[in-house]
Amino acid sequence: MGDEREGGTVEIDVKGATADLIWRFLDFYIPDKVSPLIESCTILDGSSREPGCVRYCVTNPVPPPPGENASGEASVIRAKERLLAIDHAHKTYSYELIENNVGIQGYISQLKVFGEDGVVGCRVEWTFSADSYGVLSKEALGEFLKNFVQSVVHYVEQAAAKREP
Repeated sequence: MGDEREGGTVEIDVKGATADLIWRFLDFYIPDKVSPLIESCTILDGSSREPGCVRYCVTNPVPPPPGENASGEASVIRAKERLLAIDHAHKTYSYELIENNVGIQGYISQLKVFGEDGVVGCRVEWTFSADSYGVLSKEALGEFLKNFVQSVVHYVEQAAAKREP
């Protein structure tokens, strides 16, 4: 495979919530609670707040990526992931994909929330790279991650709006 890894970056601007609030909802253990894209997420080992934590996530059916190779049927993605590093002060963590059912190899990702404490509005940046994307394309995975982050942001913005007087 060489030293060349293919990757991408997903960036989402958040207008209706603080960086602190978004960070709490992007915790490593709760994606199924804040996004309709994830059916379940279970901690298998460790704490979601410490490196070494292993989680197992299952998506709801994901439509095939557009293009001539698409089978036309939605599929469920199953993935076991390990938290590599986490920095709560800088609102960032990285993780690796250690098992999956779609053939992704060598996947590493970093999620970071940018914004000033207490100020409404922030940005979420999710970078990823892999040696191989299996049955997915880099673009299809990027689109899934973008949709995931947008669904979490939508959930958090709605929750924040409900707390407003």
